[in-house]
Amino acid sequence: MSLRKFHNKHIGETCFLFGDGPSIKSFDLSNFDEYIGICCGNLMLHNNFSKLDVRYYTIPEPYLFVPYWIHRQENLKDFKVLFKEFEKFIDMNTGIDFFINAANIFSKSGFNINYIHRYLHKNHPKFYHFKGIDPFRGSFYACLSLAHFMGFSKAYLVGFDAFTIQRKSSNRWYEFGRGETEDIEIQKVDDYVGMLKKHMNLYSIVLDGKPYNMKSIKYEEYTGKPAEYKENYELTSSKNLKILSTYPGYRIFKDRYH
Repeated sequence: MSLRKFHNKHIGETCFLFGDGPSIKSFDLSNFDEYIGICCGNLMLHNNFSKLDVRYYTIPEPYLFVPYWIHRQENLKDFKVLFKEFEKFIDMNTGIDFFINAANIFSKSGFNINYIHRYLHKNHPKFYHFKGIDPFRGSFYACLSLAHFMGFSKAYLVGFDAFTIQRKSSNRWYEFGRGETEDIEIQKVDDYVGMLKKHMNLYSIVLDGKPYNMKSIKYEEYTGKPAEYKENYELTSSKNLKILSTYPGYRIFKDRYH
């Protein structure tokens, strides 16, 4: 389905962009239902996902829904079980518009399926001035690009820790433990973020840490409530943890943490 119907659909509005960062473990997602949400990653498996007003979900990975015997992408073999959950989630949530990579066009379709790719949209007025940048390279860019394309004038980013605070973490919200963290010094703003900030007001909602790429607001300041850390098994079901554990790159259970 063409993206044309989404162009400036939300002109001048505010939205939330949701990622998978470890700060999600300390946030009560029910505090983020005030604005429309654009989501990515595995947040669909969070117990409180339904409390968000997520209307758009981006899955920018190429060939994710294409049978292995066709694409032969070795890095996707381990996502087999998880991608089946994505398929079920898409089919069950007809009120959400999904944006998937155009490489999947012959393998996944539907009235709520839309295709994204740098070549499809590079000449659109919203993107042609971003020379040399793929606006759908990864989940972070894809969420920002959709918000820009739809005309949102302000976006609050939640769970994009790696792109908004000067601290690296080895974990995502659905992995066990707090992970290993270290403060890093970043001198330069991401080129694409810098360009988008001329068109949108971007803020990240953070637990703590020195901000970069955009201004930040602490969770307690934004919500008026204290942050409360919860472990992954408190945030999603045991069934979902087992599904996530099928990908060897995720550390889901305590016995795999060390």
